[in-house]
Amino acid sequence: MLSNDAARESRLRHHLRKQNLLLRKSRVRNAHYNNEGGYMIVDGYRNYVVVVSRFECDLDDIEEFLNDWMQSLSE
Repeated sequence: MLSNDAARESRLRHHLRKQNLLLRKSRVRNAHYNNEGGYMIVDGYRNYVVVVSRFECDLDDIEEFLNDWMQSLSE
């Protein structure tokens, strides 16, 4: 992982944690149908999947979700 990606992931984790959401990264080495090797977002209180259940998001998708989430909260 590039240092830019690591910093970006850390920043996204921080912003998600403020909303009581957790960023989970897949630990699988070889992606398959049930685990595509990316990220998903989990609710911190209820421990249920908020965004995708098969680790199919990348950091761009997570950032887009977070921007939409913050915008919906401000409305």
